[in-house]
Amino acid sequence: MEENIAHLTTRVRELEQEHAERKPVSELIKLLIYFLFAISIVLGLFGLKQFSDLKGVVSEQVQLQLPRDKQRYYEYEALVNKTKEVNDKFEGLFGKYQEALSNYKNIDKLSEDFDIEGKVARLLDESNIRSQKKPINGNYEGTLLDEKWRAKAISILTVLSESQKKRDYESDFIFNAAQLAGRLQLEKLQLILMKVAHEKRPNDEPIKAGYLSSIVDTGLEEEVGQAFGSLMEMVRNLSPNSPHIVLAEAWNAAEDGRLYRELIVAITDLLESESAPLKPSYAYALLANAQLRASGPGDIDKAKINLEKAKRTFASESSHSVWAESTLQQIKIVTRKLVETELLHSALAASEPNK
Repeated sequence: MEENIAHLTTRVRELEQEHAERKPVSELIKLLIYFLFAISIVLGLFGLKQFSDLKGVVSEQVQLQLPRDKQRYYEYEALVNKTKEVNDKFEGLFGKYQEALSNYKNIDKLSEDFDIEGKVARLLDESNIRSQKKPINGNYEGTLLDEKWRAKAISILTVLSESQKKRDYESDFIFNAAQLAGRLQLEKLQLILMKVAHEKRPNDEPIKAGYLSSIVDTGLEEEVGQAFGSLMEMVRNLSPNSPHIVLAEAWNAAEDGRLYRELIVAITDLLESESAPLKPSYAYALLANAQLRASGPGDIDKAKINLEKAKRTFASESSHSVWAESTLQQIKIVTRKLVETELLHSALAASEPNK
């Protein structure tokens, strides 16, 4: 009996020792749980704002659960302090990020129509540069036909056409974007944007001319006739408000329909009118170009006369006029075409057999 009691006592002591050995492991797991809880506090998941609150919670729980192992607590406390340093850096960066985003009302649109004005402005500048470059040996890089650049331009203009339904853009901005669409031969998109600009400012002469020209380019036959007729009336009664744009849009419409003769008549009516408030040099230069395009009887000689009138009128105008650059461009085109025509005639004459 005594032997049994002694054996039982020994077994109880063994169990107590085994339990004592297991207890630190158990407490270590508990401490890890408290540490994870502390990290959650750092991230703000439990609403504690001060880091001192975190240290207080951790310290209290450690003191309750593991009073004998101060060294482990100090190690974990150092780890928590290190976590605070990392968290402070994170909060600094995240705070700046939040402050930047707070400046924008439509955060969900940052990847779509954010700074669409700047994007379109850059496209306009790039298109002006690219329009001066010609493809070399089938390489379109750097030109308006560069596939990668066109894809970007089409994407931006498409986003703009959708965005304008919700945002109040300036009519001039929409008009410039529409002209860019026309330059890229995106006729339907151009008409959509021109219509929006025209609805915003229906009495603006350049915008109205652009809208009518777009209708000619993409509309039905009946709509084309009406729009082209209205555009020719605008030429006959040319307004001093950006007349070069009205004339340029009239030229584009005539080009689309090969209606040079109608344009010639309209510009001639303008230049022969005694009541016309303005007869810019650009009108003479454009008339000469239209006559070379039409190539009817006597048109070449008429083009030469109007080219000289364009030069004389240009010399009497301010070099700072809004149409000065357009006039110079047309003078260069007409001059080059006349030289090419004379060279061709001379070559044909030289090739004929002597009679």
